[in-house]
Amino acid sequence: MNLILFQENEINTIIPGNDPRTKHIRKTLKFQINDLFEAGIVNGDMGKGKILRIDKTGMKFKFIPESQPTPLYPITLIVGLTRPQIAKHILRECASMGIREIKFYQTELGEKSYTDSTLWQNNNCQNQLIKGAGQGFTTLLPKITFYNNLNHVLEYTTESSIRIALDNVKPESTLTNFALKKGNVSLILGSERGLTNNERLILKNSNIPILKLGDRILRTDTACIVGLTLILSKMQLI
Repeated sequence: MNLILFQENEINTIIPGNDPRTKHIRKTLKFQINDLFEAGIVNGDMGKGKILRIDKTGMKFKFIPESQPTPLYPITLIVGLTRPQIAKHILRECASMGIREIKFYQTELGEKSYTDSTLWQNNNCQNQLIKGAGQGFTTLLPKITFYNNLNHVLEYTTESSIRIALDNVKPESTLTNFALKKGNVSLILGSERGLTNNERLILKNSNIPILKLGDRILRTDTACIVGLTLILSKMQLI
């Protein structure tokens, strides 16, 4: 945990001793009363936490705000709904990288039952985002939305943004060779079983270039991270 995040309503309350944050501060960092740690409010200020009390039963601290987080990058990831374990990785890494929004959609070849995963219930999704944001040293979380199919998600993706799709079947070019200017960018990928010809036709009819990362077929989460990294590099944001 590079930055330990809290909800605003947790300030000036007792954080239980079995909370992973309390355990990390007490057992890993070995901090004691009056010690300071890097802290932040989810989607709010960054600063320091001053420990007022800490033991095996819980922790209380005072939050000292210091700065506002750096704005998220103007990039939206549009990705087919995947297995929960893969989706968790996508959530954490996108939050860590500073991506502004993630749009999940149901692909034609995707498993419909993935929508019923406990990942999308009881704030489990947000917990993954918080882990990623803390790793990336930010308090800002990507916005998460869900769509029924590719047509549906494209309806809610502004055409004023630069829209790019990644696919290894009959790509027009490579992402490496694609000329990309600064602006709002939407990166589109399928799910684990890839896109259908019908979905490729939807992209083509929407004038969205289909590009490839290389000759290898990557896991969905790996393709997301590699694709986003290349885009950030082309936009000179990293």
